[in-house]
Amino acid sequence: MNTVAVEKINLHKMLDQIPEDRMKAVKRYLDDLVEKTPPSPSRASLAGIWRGTEFEKLDDGNLEQDLQALREEMSAGILSKEL
Repeated sequence: MNTVAVEKINLHKMLDQIPEDRMKAVKRYLDDLVEKTPPSPSRASLAGIWRGTEFEKLDDGNLEQDLQALREEMSAGILSKEL
């Protein structure tokens, strides 16, 4: 197990030991810490990644019928094979 995962487990165990009346203070501290932490570069948004790639043109109104026909064709091919 990597060290980050181990640390998270240890922190969770420590949180279980904190009395209920001190939880608000812990939450305030964590909120402050998270607020001051810069966002990770690995959390880049993928919104719009397919925009402009012409996937929008795929649905010409017959997409559902085309998919159904392909499914039926594949099913017939699979069912016709002998084991």
